[in-house]
Amino acid sequence: MSVTDEELEDLNEDEDSDEPSNDHDSDDSDDIIVSPDDSNDMIVTRRL
Repeated sequence: MSVTDEELEDLNEDEDSDEPSNDHDSDDSDDIIVSPDDSNDMIVTRRL
C-alpha cells in the first residue's frame, strides 16, 4: 500500500489535531499511540 507525500501530510495533520485527546486513539487497538515528539516518524511507519 503506497502513500503519497500529500496523503502523508494530510494524515499527519489529522493526527496532530487529535493529539490532545488520547482517548480517541485507545479505541483503535491496532493503532500505535504516538507521543508528540516522534509522532511524524511513527505515523509514517504505521501507515506504509
